Amino acid sequence: MASLRMTPRYVLCALGLLVTACDLSEMLDHTEDARRLLGERDLTELDVHRATDNDLRYDFVGRREDMLCTGNLEFDEAMSTSAFSTHIACGASIPLADLEPLCEAGNNGEACEIAAQLLRDEETPNLTRMTHFSERACERGRPRACFYVGVALENGDRGLAENHNMAFVNYTRACDANEPAGCFNAGLMRYRGDGSQVEHDVACQFFDRSCNMNFIQGCAEVGQCYRDGEGVTQDFLRARELLERACTAEVAIACTNLGNMYELGQGVEQSDARAFTYYANSCSHDYQRGCRYAAWLQLHARGPIPNRAVGARVMSGFCDRGDAGACLDLGVALHEGYPDLPQDRARAYSYFRTACEGGNAAGCRNVGVYLRGGLGGAPRDMSMARPFFQRACAAGNQQACEDARG
Repeated sequence: MASLRMTPRYVLCALGLLVTACDLSEMLDHTEDARRLLGERDLTELDVHRATDNDLRYDFVGRREDMLCTGNLEFDEAMSTSAFSTHIACGASIPLADLEPLCEAGNNGEACEIAAQLLRDEETPNLTRMTHFSERACERGRPRACFYVGVALENGDRGLAENHNMAFVNYTRACDANEPAGCFNAGLMRYRGDGSQVEHDVACQFFDRSCNMNFIQGCAEVGQCYRDGEGVTQDFLRARELLERACTAEVAIACTNLGNMYELGQGVEQSDARAFTYYANSCSHDYQRGCRYAAWLQLHARGPIPNRAVGARVMSGFCDRGDAGACLDLGVALHEGYPDLPQDRARAYSYFRTACEGGNAAGCRNVGVYLRGGLGGAPRDMSMARPFFQRACAAGNQQACEDARG
């Protein structure tokens, strides 16, 4: 008969069974051994328990550095801890099947958040399940998840109906838990009045909070608050500091707003050259308003190297894309005529009509002027001109009101 191999403590326990109530099952519980061995694999905050379906396997939840980890350690023999195997998964490598019970059964918001992330990254996301896990994560102290629930509620997607009030609540929860994107989006909602009245003061407070958490887009927005005096006392010096910080970090809208301050001389020495530089910077990051403003300076020969023809080409592109103001500006330049942009009143008339069709009151008045005077190939006909004057008058152009009566 083969001999039974036992370590000394098991020998003692086996002998003790003959004379005492020694619990062999308790002696064969290797929970502490498993905890020690897992700790040697750089796992901390371990919760280790013996599997109900396998006495040799010990399931665990723990952390490795800043990541949630789960898995198991299984011994080869009941009476030896020298031979074992481990299965360890951390972060997004944890299977969804393991995350779900961790999320649902306990207070593990991180497991819920990772589950939501895995579902969000699937080729065909299950939006309902993803939102379910995001909501659980938010309830359990994971601010980033609150932010994603807010996005879903604001836009009415990911399986949720649009609800601006609850979107704001979730953004605020995220913000209060130091998630800067939550502060920023809460600010945008109050700035626009989504689900509420417009509250610029509240919006600017949220933008400021996000900026203080180094969310640079928030710095750009609170800089604009100080520049415009919306929700805060106007302070051009503070505005310039914030906008320069954001522009240096390549937030294009901040560069455009900073350029606007130099163009208008708001708290800085007026400088078309510096304004153009900032506009061009934002344009290089594909911010179209920056391109538009740079083109306007060129069209009016106010760029560092004046070139009306280049400004006209860029303005023409904006006009073609439905910018009625660009059509008006280009029409005015062609009406006047310059050495580097020859007068062309037929084209000017065409651009004025396009501007008017796009809802630009000054464009409508200029169409009326051309029809009244027979300019640019337009017929000289006051009866045709008067409806354009009336249209511009109704839009608030007072000179057009006088023209309509003539």
